[in-house]
Amino acid sequence: MGPGAASAPGLALPQTLAAERAMWTMVSRLSRIPYHERAAALDPYRAEPTADPA
Repeated sequence: MGPGAASAPGLALPQTLAAERAMWTMVSRLSRIPYHERAAALDPYRAEPTADPA
């Protein structure tokens, strides 16, 4: 998946392939399990908020 796929849910691609794999593993698990506090493990991958022009 490219940067566009990561930016859609508000994530930023990590610098290393291993970290990117870990991020996508966590993302894919979120779609299969109910919300769990472990979802906060995605916080390091969240993109910086941008100003919304709307």
